[in-house]
Amino acid sequence: MENWEVSACLEKIAQLLALKGENEYKIRSYQQAARTISHLEVEVRDLVNQKQLSELKGIGKALSSKIEAMVKEGQSSYLKELQKSVPSQLLALFSIPGVGIKTVSLLVTHLQPSSLEQVEEAARTGCVRHVPGLGAAMENRIREGLEGKEDLRGIFHQGIALPVAESLLQELRHAGKIKRGALSGALRRGVDAVSEAVLVVETTESTPEIASFLSGLNFTVEVSPVNEEKISVETDFGVPVVIYLVGAGLFFLEWWYRTGSSRHVSQVEDLALSQGKNIYEPGYCFGKEGGCINTEEEIYNSLGIDYVYPELREGNGEVKAAQQMNFPPLVKREDIQGDLHLHSDWSDGNSTVEELAREAASLGYRYIAITDHSISLKIAGGLSPKEVLEQIDQVQALNNSFKELEILTGIEVDILSDGKLDLPDEVLSRLDLVIASIHSGFRQGEAQVTARLEAAAAHPLVNIIGHPTGRLIGKRESYPVDLVKIFKIAAENNTVLEINSAPDRLDLSDENLCIARRWGVKFAVGTDAHSTRSLSDINFGVTAARRAWLTPEDIINTSSLEELRKILKK
Repeated sequence: MENWEVSACLEKIAQLLALKGENEYKIRSYQQAARTISHLEVEVRDLVNQKQLSELKGIGKALSSKIEAMVKEGQSSYLKELQKSVPSQLLALFSIPGVGIKTVSLLVTHLQPSSLEQVEEAARTGCVRHVPGLGAAMENRIREGLEGKEDLRGIFHQGIALPVAESLLQELRHAGKIKRGALSGALRRGVDAVSEAVLVVETTESTPEIASFLSGLNFTVEVSPVNEEKISVETDFGVPVVIYLVGAGLFFLEWWYRTGSSRHVSQVEDLALSQGKNIYEPGYCFGKEGGCINTEEEIYNSLGIDYVYPELREGNGEVKAAQQMNFPPLVKREDIQGDLHLHSDWSDGNSTVEELAREAASLGYRYIAITDHSISLKIAGGLSPKEVLEQIDQVQALNNSFKELEILTGIEVDILSDGKLDLPDEVLSRLDLVIASIHSGFRQGEAQVTARLEAAAAHPLVNIIGHPTGRLIGKRESYPVDLVKIFKIAAENNTVLEINSAPDRLDLSDENLCIARRWGVKFAVGTDAHSTRSLSDINFGVTAARRAWLTPEDIINTSSLEELRKILKK
């Protein structure tokens, strides 16, 4: 099993233990182990082979043995046992924003529900608010979240859904079950949170044959053929996967159809009909009687319009832009010259500054910024003023070791409850880059939170506002904030807003990026990486930027080092 698979299984076990009413310490140990494994610099299977797993912080003998069995067997028998003993529908509680392990544990311990209906009834009749540690606000949140429970589905960010879908594809390819296959649906469009992963595969095998093969995989829980062309798969990781099967010659048409939103597909269909064409009859539309479509580009070109990138296929003006041949040059991963939000082992990261720099150099970056936490965030090992100055000396010394990469000195400074920063100006002024972020006081009112961010954005030493809304996808809603005010003051002060590429953040969202761009705001795509592995998360941020129609000119870390320094000095 890969590290992400082990981490996802441990997180799922923690959720199921919460639903069984297990003690909080046991649940937290699985959560902590999941985080530890996800940030490892080495493969967990290597630690198992070298019998070094129990040396990891927070992983004792009992947990170590379960992880070892998981890695060796390619599955978790413990997870499968738990799945059988807990009503699966209760997992939907974790889909309610703001409802996590602690809340569910309290609900189960005091109310002992066996169905979502019982939880909803308890919330409606005022029983939830009397559970110690919950209260009226949480009761309202649960009640509102369960009002449409028949449509309540798990929400999964790209960091979980994407590897699950890719693993299924890989298994199908390695077994020779498909001729070709690809990711489709909302996940291919780069939507930040999805309820399912969609795959399109071309195969000569029957649906029962493919379903039988999938049922034999270690990480599948239930495989259900829906019809001759569709299979539904439930996985150990909780992510449902829908697979569409097509025969020879139909792959690209089906891939296009399943990728676009219903609005996009409808708009393209209407355009074809206005030209007297039917895109579902290749001979009629493409002049290929009896032939097949070999690329998605052919669909758009046959209608005399530009190819529409998958990230834009939402029905939000992209078809009209394609007709006018007027697409901007969207930012690409290759345009990114450096990562401006990295945490090292000086605070809560798992990699040294040198390790981060070497990984960045291997990715072709020209610069990075080390932005560890500041002193107020004690839980993350925040740096004191003295430690910040010591780190500056270390970074400057390390820069002599790299010819093609510059390490910038930086900090992620906390925005305190009164809007002040938790490091003095004389320290901040010594740094190349200052990111200001909110990490506490999420329950303040909108006026207070907005004022805090406005003060930080107007501060002459702040370059970037980090993860501006504070959301965690599927776990925590944004704090209340008037974003238009933030966009306005950021534009006025040349303060950059972050596109945080961590897949559980993606903050700002693509919708907010579109609005901010209209105000003239510039952006920085950063990973907020806490290990070398997470530097690859930059792809998620680039996808969010593309969904917002952003170009390299909108993003400061597409600039050369010399240009970047000029931008930061503003």
